Amino acid sequence: CRCIYGRLFDSLVTYCNRALNNNDDDKDEGQDSTEASSKSPTPTCKFIGILDIFGFEIMEYNGLETLLINYANESLQQLFCDAIFNAELSLYAAEGILTDEVRALKPPDSRPALELIVGKGSPPGILRLLDAQCETGGNDKANERERIFLSSIHSKHAKHMALAATPPQKKRQLFHISHYAAQVGYTVVNETFISDGWVTTNLDQIPSGLFEALSLSRLPLVLHLASTTTETFNDTTTKSPESTSNTANFFNSSSNQESSSSARPRKMNGSRLKTVSSRFIASMASLNSTLAATDCGFIRCIKPTPRMIPNIFDIDYVREQLRALGLVAATEVLRIGLPQRIEYDQLLAMLPENARKQLNGESKELIVACTLSAFEVSADDYRLGNTRVFFPASALDRINDLLAFDENSDPKRAARIAERLLTAKKTAGQVREYISNAREALVLAHTARGRLPAEILHIASSTQCHDDDEVLLVDENSVYETIIKSAQHATEAVSKSKKMLEQGIKKDSSRYPSAQEMLISIEKEEKRCLEAVKKAEKAQAEAVKQREAIGTAAKIMSQAAALVKSTINAIQETEKFCKQTEAAARRLHIADAKSTAAGADKSAAAADKFSNEASVIKLPAISQQDTRAALQASSRSVTEASQDAYDAAQATEQVLAAVKKLVDEERIEIERMEAERLEAERLKAE
Repeated sequence: CRCIYGRLFDSLVTYCNRALNNNDDDKDEGQDSTEASSKSPTPTCKFIGILDIFGFEIMEYNGLETLLINYANESLQQLFCDAIFNAELSLYAAEGILTDEVRALKPPDSRPALELIVGKGSPPGILRLLDAQCETGGNDKANERERIFLSSIHSKHAKHMALAATPPQKKRQLFHISHYAAQVGYTVVNETFISDGWVTTNLDQIPSGLFEALSLSRLPLVLHLASTTTETFNDTTTKSPESTSNTANFFNSSSNQESSSSARPRKMNGSRLKTVSSRFIASMASLNSTLAATDCGFIRCIKPTPRMIPNIFDIDYVREQLRALGLVAATEVLRIGLPQRIEYDQLLAMLPENARKQLNGESKELIVACTLSAFEVSADDYRLGNTRVFFPASALDRINDLLAFDENSDPKRAARIAERLLTAKKTAGQVREYISNAREALVLAHTARGRLPAEILHIASSTQCHDDDEVLLVDENSVYETIIKSAQHATEAVSKSKKMLEQGIKKDSSRYPSAQEMLISIEKEEKRCLEAVKKAEKAQAEAVKQREAIGTAAKIMSQAAALVKSTINAIQETEKFCKQTEAAARRLHIADAKSTAAGADKSAAAADKFSNEASVIKLPAISQQDTRAALQASSRSVTEASQDAYDAAQATEQVLAAVKKLVDEERIEIERMEAERLEAERLKAE
């Protein structure tokens, strides 16, 4: 039924399009229904089209059909965002009214979701992974191919921002996508009820014998639908005129040709399968191409309640739809950018003839500002672009009154408007003076920057007041002190060992045959320790010296950097005030223009003062590189001293161990001799 319905629908679309285009030329005979329905309009074919799309779907069970529907919605949502947001931002930029407030807005973006669904990159999108699984073949039993397909989604797109998290216990059944409207879970492996799997549905195989049965029908329409082969049905890519003429010409002539069909999957160009998803992707691409070539308007439908009950309005449900559809963000863009726009030429055409003569030679912007002032439109109610003026919705009545003005029907009002135009022109002259003052201040500010020496500018851009150097010096100084203490302790230990050994030698040198050699070794280590201590102390003194040099240099450089920064900030303030003065002047806002021009003059004077102070600073002869090099040399010296002290301490420990061994041997010998003496006395007594 789906196959027959599809062919009938395509034939009807083809016939309707030909009738509307009034084009029955033979050159179009080769186009099939899908080509005709999806073909973008030619430059000579003007039309008004209505696209009624199916709504976003979240069902209890979401399969391939739901994914295709939501993909279409996602694609058209991105078209809406591009048309509304990007077009508006481009217009604001072209008109010179793109403010930071507008730049800060973040419109909805469906591109991550579209990339996940139909992306051509690596890894390919979900529907392309499905096509790849369809081409591989395999066992259709027990959802084997669906399991492989689902596994590839979770593995290849695990880090994709649009692939929402799926609970681990459900990853063998479904995956989730973060759509613009909501997060949706799509079931791929379903064992709870009988349905065609994703692979089978995507292949959309036509049963064997279908066309043979249809060819037995007595209805000419059915016979025609059976006359197109499986391979040519729904082929939207490449066809020959011979293979498609029957479908295209059905309503002009019937054909009773017979054709064979089979249940094998349909093929595309070459050996690629013609799947449901591939046809849908091609159809959406063609639709987007057509829509991109037109001037689109949008009607967004809001569902008041999900319960399908009349007279019920679910506020939270509606609010979420407004957010998801991008309507809140779109409204914010239009609110900031002012939704009503009128070109300058259209406004200027409304001026009385004598008024236009009075403003002859002035810029369009000034003439428009004077015109709006003459019609009593507040300066706060519009913004002048490069070619048009922007208004809020609240000022629409006054603008319509301006556009509807006819000087011949109301001469008195025309005279009043001409008088107000003269007043506005005088105001414009005063404002022009403030603009000149602000621009002179800006020139002074830039001159102040040019006065800054190059070496000070370089320091300001590459120096961070040497805070890191100061911290480094403090840390290394504490390390120096620790190393010196270690070396001193090692020296004390060596001296103690030397003293113990000297006392033992004096007592009985004959009992210490190697004592002299040990004493020489200990004296050697004692000398090494003393040298290490001196070396570390010298390195510490050098570091202190370098710290003082760096501290002095850092203060001077920090002072220079601060002055340069203050100069640049003052220049930026001058530029800002100058722009504000010009903006106020364009609206004939004389008070604002006067205030901002004074601000520009004040900030320019500050820039001049700071640059003068910076230019007389004398930088220290020692450079940052010199101080760092000296610091590194001190660090190496202390490290070497530390190693010497460590080696001396290690050698001392070995000597102490030998001394302890000698002392132990002496104690044992004394105890033995004492025992012998006591034994001799006992024997003598007996």
